Amino acid sequence: MRKRIFFIVKQLNVMGSAELVAVSFASNLNQEYDVFLYSIEKINGGKINPCYDVNPRVIIRSLNLPSDEFAQKDYLDKNGEQIASLLTMSSRENDVFVLFSDRLINHIQGNVNKILIKGFSHTKEYAHFDRVVFLTRNEFLEEISRDKLLANKASYITPFSRFSHNEDFKFHGNKIMCITRANKKFDHNYLIELAKGLKENGLKFTISVCVEGINVSDFENEIIENDLDDIIELKTMSDIKTLYSQSDLFFYFSKNRHYPLFLVEAMSNSIPVVSCSDNAYAPDILSNVGIAVHSVSEAVEKIFTIFKDKIKLAKLRFETFEYSKRFVKETAIKEIKKIIESLVAKYE
Repeated sequence: MRKRIFFIVKQLNVMGSAELVAVSFASNLNQEYDVFLYSIEKINGGKINPCYDVNPRVIIRSLNLPSDEFAQKDYLDKNGEQIASLLTMSSRENDVFVLFSDRLINHIQGNVNKILIKGFSHTKEYAHFDRVVFLTRNEFLEEISRDKLLANKASYITPFSRFSHNEDFKFHGNKIMCITRANKKFDHNYLIELAKGLKENGLKFTISVCVEGINVSDFENEIIENDLDDIIELKTMSDIKTLYSQSDLFFYFSKNRHYPLFLVEAMSNSIPVVSCSDNAYAPDILSNVGIAVHSVSEAVEKIFTIFKDKIKLAKLRFETFEYSKRFVKETAIKEIKKIIESLVAKYE
């Protein structure tokens, strides 16, 4: 009987880093396992976002919870036993559940294995998990130092890009790439002020922003109101791979505490990164190759200097590409597979 793995993610309606990591793992483990991909939230229209390139052998299901955080909590309070029953009926002894948050940990019952992929969750409570997998070395070291009991079940795996490495040192005309969401949680003022600052300095450039979300039209209006529509162009998430091959610099201004997958992918495409230093994981990934900035004015100064010196830009691109060679998807897949096999082996 083939062993089974259940990946549980928040949603599959819009592109998210946690979901992309889950899809990469799920799609590359289905040769040895029966793999299920569960969306906690309802899948709109019954079809997942086409940006998720899921192997057709992966079985996709939804728990149909509401997307609103408070409504979701209320739903679980009222229907927790139903959700637990659904997950329990779907599973059997020695199955593996891979979670990207602790949201449903109390609803997964029975003699199954539970893995937390850290990098997308704020939780620091690990007692209910059999393994905790960290995607950045600094957080791994910090957490096992803080929680001595964690050391026996914590692992660190190599950050990775979904795409093959692309050695490309061509110049694309001062083209900056960004990726973001258009909703209330994301403040785009940083990006607007950056564009205004570079424009005031007389730099000729463009910013391509891959964006999706309920407030895209509001973001577009903000760009027009600031007279930046000739500089900032909005793209869809399906344009990401193309833009990786057409950009000179990647500006990472997210301040959330999620694993910066897109930052890793930009580096794997020979694109130097300027990153807001407030992100918890970016400095660890960037090491000495990327450029961390502490303010909009510093970002303007750094980017202006880079684009004014094409020799320096070429050197940055080469160093970035060489450094990115350590981000190998096949290595990460082998590492997560080894962790899963160590769990299921204890029942054999």
